Amino acid sequence: MATITINYTANYLGDHRVCYRQVGTTNYCCLTDTVSALGPQTFIIDFAVLADFCDGTADEVVVTVETDCGPYSYEGYIQPDCEVLGSPNNRTLWTADFTTTPSCLAYIITCESAGVASITVTEPDGGMVAVPGVTITGGGGAGATAIALMRTYTAGISISAAGAGYIIGEQVFITGGTGSVIQLQVATLGGGGSIATFIVISEGLYSVLPGTVGVASTASGAGAGATFDILYSLAAVTVTAPGDDYTSAPTIGFTGAAPAVPEAFALLLACDDFTTPSCGATATVGLEVGQSSVFCDTTGTPVLADDGYDVVADPAVTCCGCSEITAVALGSGEVIPYIYYTDAVTHDVVYLDNGGAGYMTTTPGSQILLGPLGDQPSVEAIPNSWGAAPGYNSNFVVIAVACS
Repeated sequence: MATITINYTANYLGDHRVCYRQVGTTNYCCLTDTVSALGPQTFIIDFAVLADFCDGTADEVVVTVETDCGPYSYEGYIQPDCEVLGSPNNRTLWTADFTTTPSCLAYIITCESAGVASITVTEPDGGMVAVPGVTITGGGGAGATAIALMRTYTAGISISAAGAGYIIGEQVFITGGTGSVIQLQVATLGGGGSIATFIVISEGLYSVLPGTVGVASTASGAGAGATFDILYSLAAVTVTAPGDDYTSAPTIGFTGAAPAVPEAFALLLACDDFTTPSCGATATVGLEVGQSSVFCDTTGTPVLADDGYDVVADPAVTCCGCSEITAVALGSGEVIPYIYYTDAVTHDVVYLDNGGAGYMTTTPGSQILLGPLGDQPSVEAIPNSWGAAPGYNSNFVVIAVACS
């Protein structure tokens, strides 16, 4: 609530007009204070209350109340109602530097948890004869599931029966299983058009294996009867359900893969993007797990549909003021200038990604281009509202000075 408290001494009983205006404007607006006893008085100008009358206007209006950080100077006078409106007589003058409670409040938005986005195979290993089960443990969350996809490899497939009637270059396809099939090409022949050697054209990709011993095949030509012994390795792991509430990447394990020991790691989803009013503008915010952003909102503490977000008011950060921030490289090499900040003018949350150009080469002490398009060496930001996504930007520092 925006108010100014006026303390004055009354020398007359009855109604007094308490008039006010913002310094630099023309007309006063007035409220009525009824004095029932002489002496010290306290009167509160409440900007949410309609003025009783305003000089020079036909209608009752409300004096403009600034809703940013101010301060703004107001002036006015107290005068007995028996004086003619507009009379300069018996006025007690006052001035006040009025700082409103900002309508834009600062909040910290933190992406605390999310589901599993993907699983990357780092060690496929080999020699497996069954599709292993995938285990997803740890990370603080639950509900993520995944399946393994298998392939063969050059050393993992051998002839068990050579067949007959094949020609060099003929295509041979392993039958059975679920997925994309293993494809071979006849390289050399034995007697009767039997397959002596072959080339692996496609290693296949299976969720259900076609078999391991004496697996049948078909051919693109007249050849027939060739069977193969096949061993498999881990080709990929596909997430079938992301789960939720993971605060860090879970551990990926495998069951039934012996004697092979494949390895893989998980990546988490980002929290869902959300759009929020940002002090007269609209900001879209999307964060990764562990990343926080400070932004200003007019509507109170935001309620986000994505339960992975944590939202808290931040009394240490103000939506007022201005800092000029500059990103400076600490060393040579490639730097990802992925910084976010809250613009001091629009109060929008801005994400800097070098205009989509990604990496940029730096030398020690060089300034990284900032701005929404990565086109300027510094930007004006609300104090303490900037940061960098975890895992990025390890090779620079943000320097802040007060805006001139």
